[in-house]
Amino acid sequence: MNGQRDVRIEKRDLRKIIKKRLHDLPQDRRDQEEEASLETLRRTSLWNTSEDFLIFLSMTDEFGTGRTIAQAEREGKRLWCPRMYGRVMKFHRLSRVKETRESPSTGSASTEFDPQSYRLRYNPYGIWEPHRDLPLYDPQESGQTLVLTPGLAFDRRGNRLGHGRAYYDSWFAEHRSFMKNGLVVPLALAYSVQLVDRVPYGEHDVALPYLLIGGELIDCR
Repeated sequence: MNGQRDVRIEKRDLRKIIKKRLHDLPQDRRDQEEEASLETLRRTSLWNTSEDFLIFLSMTDEFGTGRTIAQAEREGKRLWCPRMYGRVMKFHRLSRVKETRESPSTGSASTEFDPQSYRLRYNPYGIWEPHRDLPLYDPQESGQTLVLTPGLAFDRRGNRLGHGRAYYDSWFAEHRSFMKNGLVVPLALAYSVQLVDRVPYGEHDVALPYLLIGGELIDCR
């Protein structure tokens, strides 16, 4: 019991540290690391062989996924985003309702995610999520799937510290068999300030096989 309490305290303290780091991270550094991460990811077999992308819609101070979403759409990937049902998370298809905004100087698609272009709602946690009537992700009916995963802190062993609600850990546990056979592959997206020497973990926490931290791909297997 004391061990579990110690882990909770360690997690609480580390969350405070990382939230402060993220709050202080300049926007130009964020932009550089997001661009570098996308460039690295596009060179991997994980990107090229995956047909379905499960991707989070960024909260404030979270790693920005706008560039990745825009590029995946341009390449015809199927995109799915999380929606919360009480304590359960499910992924629905990301469905566009308007054309992508274009930059007046280049005519290229904007890399800033525009929630007004999609069928989304704002949930009580302050996260955009897809409407419940959109198609649900089913690994048995999908192709190779890359799960682009958020978090607050990570270490090089693949341990992940989330916000404490265990949505992703529960989803990974439910889909463990698909992860074992390689159909579903989790990969974290984060800034370099989120990489730490050690993330405290408990018995229900799920380590990730890959991290993409500030443009560096880390194989944790």
